[in-house]
Amino acid sequence: EAQDRATLDRLQATISSQVDCMARLIGDLADRAARDAGQLQLECARVDLVEAVAAPANLCRPAMEARGHHFTCRLGEGALAVRGDRTRLLQVFLNLLQNAAKYTPEGGRVCVEASARGAFAIVRVTDNGIGIGASALPHLFEVFTREAPMPGRPSVEGRGIGPAVVRG
Repeated sequence: EAQDRATLDRLQATISSQVDCMARLIGDLADRAARDAGQLQLECARVDLVEAVAAPANLCRPAMEARGHHFTCRLGEGALAVRGDRTRLLQVFLNLLQNAAKYTPEGGRVCVEASARGAFAIVRVTDNGIGIGASALPHLFEVFTREAPMPGRPSVEGRGIGPAVVRG
């Protein structure tokens, strides 16, 4: 009975995770279509950038830990106010951190930082993952663009949507 319950819990977690992934994918595609049609409305207001980075970082932390990543989150002291669309900023940072978690090898390093430099806010996500080949860089933000497999390089499993959504 305990083994059946553990199996059921594991299956339920897998299904829930897959449903969340599908919902994000559908949302990303709908956002992209709305942007391309000139119908994407931004709700710009004062946003605490530290909170807009911390929330996605906390969501990605379990994936980072599961892969043994050394995950560092440097957000400074206090709020960092910017004008932007909170939902879109959360979406951007979540996408960047999910990609870092996905493409950084087990035991790798991922760091997210937010800071102010003069009148500018800077958010930096760095990792020691597989990176992007030089031939793919000019096409990075095109929807459905994926890097071709290369000898000695792990295959890229993404759908080629995330960077296009982030840029948009």
